[in-house]
Amino acid sequence: MIHLGKDIKLNIKPLLVTLRHDYVFEGPCRMGKDFELTREFDDMANQELLKGAREELAENLTSPHFHVMEPYWVDRNEEFLVTPELLADMAKDSDQVDVYLVGPMGRLTDLIIDFAQKVKKPMIEIPGPQCMQTILIAATRARGLETYSYRTWQETIDHLEVMRVAKMLRETRVLCAARF
Repeated sequence: MIHLGKDIKLNIKPLLVTLRHDYVFEGPCRMGKDFELTREFDDMANQELLKGAREELAENLTSPHFHVMEPYWVDRNEEFLVTPELLADMAKDSDQVDVYLVGPMGRLTDLIIDFAQKVKKPMIEIPGPQCMQTILIAATRARGLETYSYRTWQETIDHLEVMRVAKMLRETRVLCAARF
């Protein structure tokens, strides 16, 4: 089958990670009073985060060169379990994915390290808090995994366009007839 370079799209799969607490307690990253310390509050806040993330993705990934796949949502609790079943479910369509876009909404470094080692696909962190980006990228790069982090959406989009061009070149076939 012949593909025109201009028709090749980069398949982007967002991974959105949220954190909910099943128990009422205050800790180093959780403060509040009464209802603010309940699972119901976390669920409500996470739904707002997811809504905002989906809007941010729709607003920024508008290039006709991108095919943004349905986001995968991981709702973690304070046990931070990473099971083989979870990783397999996250990776179920990895053969179609060119790059994963990772959402910095919950504690995710351990999960993304295990996932990146499993799928061996490039990952780009959604622009967000710089400390979260540094932790994830340092941990994955130290393991030889292809991960990137940018301060702005424009930098992220520029890199995605470069990844698309690389995909186009990988899929380009040229017949070159030698003279005589």
